[in-house]
Amino acid sequence: MAFLLILFVFTSGTLAPARDLADSSLTDKELLNQFKAIEKMQENDKSVIKILIDAFITKKKIQQLAQ
Repeated sequence: MAFLLILFVFTSGTLAPARDLADSSLTDKELLNQFKAIEKMQENDKSVIKILIDAFITKKKIQQLAQ
């Protein structure tokens, strides 16, 4: 659930104000560090990463529905 919250905040373009929330609710520190690194990237790189994350989440949702 925390990952989805962070993902929502990240993709809405307002990650910076939610940083404290991410630090307190995300238990996977490696993932948190990756999001922090992504935050510093150029917009076009962030867009690619967002598309990849969205595609993976969509794939997992479809797989769950198919079961």
